[in-house]
Parts: sequence; C-alpha cells; structure tokens
Amino acid sequence: MKLIRYDYPALPSARDFDRLLNEFWTGFPRFGGLFETAPAPRIAADLYENEGSVLARFELPGFKKEEIGVQLENSVLTVSVERKGEKEGESAFSASRSVSLPDGLDPEAVGAKYEDGVLSVTLPKRPEVKPRLIAIK
Repeated sequence: MKLIRYDYPALPSARDFDRLLNEFWTGFPRFGGLFETAPAPRIAADLYENEGSVLARFELPGFKKEEIGVQLENSVLTVSVERKGEKEGESAFSASRSVSLPDGLDPEAVGAKYEDGVLSVTLPKRPEVKPRLIAIK
C-alpha cells in the first residue's frame, strides 16, 4: 500500500487558484526584491507499507554514497544530500526531505541501500505490531 504520493520536485504542487494568485503577485516586487529567494530543492520520495515493513524510496541521481545522510528520530525519517563545489565554477548543493513514519517500527533493524540513483530504506515493524491470526473457539 502506498502511503504518500510521488511529488515531482520540478512541478509546483499548488492548485489552479493558488497558481493564479502566485502569477499575479510575482509582477509586484516586495521590498525592492531584497527577500526574493529561489525555491528550495526537494527530493522526490515514495513511501510504501506492507504487513512486515515500511519501505521509503528517495530519488537521488548523480550522488555518491558519501554525500547522502540518513537519520531516524522520533518516527521521522530524514534524508539529506550535500555536495561541495570541489572544482572551480562548480556550485555547492544541499537538499533534505523528512517523512513522518507510522508507529511500531523497529529502529534497530533499519537498513538502507543506494543503487542506480535510488536510495531504499527498509524499516521493519516490531513483531508485536504485526497482524496475527486469532483462532476462534
């Protein structure tokens, strides 16, 4: 069962009315353009759940394992990437994505695998949380 919808990072998630208002207000500079910033980059994520575990998948094409950080704290999984501009003319890049997870996961048995630009984090459920069959007498 899929828990969150894929959100392509390059497309705005606003509805038509929000987009209309945003287009209207972009023509008026606020405070002389002093506080205008570029939108923060966002990591695409999918979250799936089955009877034994929760699987989180993050799209991180072009990154090395050393540039990726994974942290689990208080049922919130945070994936961050950071690339420093090593060569001249190369700019630094950083982004992060946090996902709230359901309760009942075993934090000691979490596993992560990075392959072909996709980070897969497997979060197994604790045995007492898994559904069990109850016999009727």
